[in-house]
Amino acid sequence: LANAELSRWRTVAAGNVLSRAMSKEGMIFLAAENNVKYIRAINPMQKYVISTTCTVDSEDKWFYYTHTFQEHPDDAKAQPKIFATVELKAVAKQNDGKTLKPSVLLEDSEFYKEWVTKVE
Repeated sequence: LANAELSRWRTVAAGNVLSRAMSKEGMIFLAAENNVKYIRAINPMQKYVISTTCTVDSEDKWFYYTHTFQEHPDDAKAQPKIFATVELKAVAKQNDGKTLKPSVLLEDSEFYKEWVTKVE
């Protein structure tokens, strides 16, 4: 789970929203639900890749992340094997407890506009 968390934090930097997190209003992501599906073991010292996707829905409250741990392309003979998936439901909050809507973050960030999938 720690590596999935690191994968999400990389998107914060890429999304250029760190300034919002450091502002007076602040911003934190709170995990509301986590679902981990282990498919096969990752051997010690084995290379792997984490692919992360994010979806928001019309409710404009939740972020739905999916982290897929898969075999490194250099080691895959065909389609890379999937080791595990982590599905996370999260919400962004300001320091005062108010929910920060995903649409606001999408509006502020070109990266999020292109990367996040909106589902109606």
